[in-house]
Order: sequence, then structure tokens, then C-alpha cells
Amino acid sequence: QTLSEKGKTKLMELVFGKGGLGYALGRVHINSCDFSVKSYNFDDVNEDFKLKHFDMNVTHDAQKDGMIDMILHATTVFNQEWRSED
Repeated sequence: QTLSEKGKTKLMELVFGKGGLGYALGRVHINSCDFSVKSYNFDDVNEDFKLKHFDMNVTHDAQKDGMIDMILHATTVFNQEWRSED
């Protein structure tokens, strides 16, 4: 959450833009992964196989680490850079 809005956009341009790596696909985890700062998940209740306690608001990604914000930046950059020119 320390990057400025301009920094976030620049990072997404470097990853998803035509002048950068040009990635066209991203992956969103529903729990922590190897790149996470710490371990987390969206349902801490043991044996909750029906996911009755699943955090449908994805609170961790939306509020704590800013993943949803970065996904929106990536989507904007991708759509602007790769939009077909009719």
C-alpha cells in the first residue's frame, strides 16, 4: 500500500502493457501464496467444507493488502493498451 497511484499504474504498465512484459493473464489466490508477506486465508473454521464462514467480502485483499486495487489498475492498463483498433 505504499505505491502512489502513479506508481501503481506504472507498475501495471510494465507488467501488462505493450511497452512492458505484455502479460495477458493474472492469477488471484483465495489464500496466501509463496509471495504473500504472511499466511492468511478466507475461512479459518476447521472442517467448514460448505464454506459457511468464507469471507465473501475478501476483506484481506480488498482492505489489507490492496490486491483488488492492483487488479483494477491492471485491468485498466490492459484494456487501454490492448484494445483493438477498429
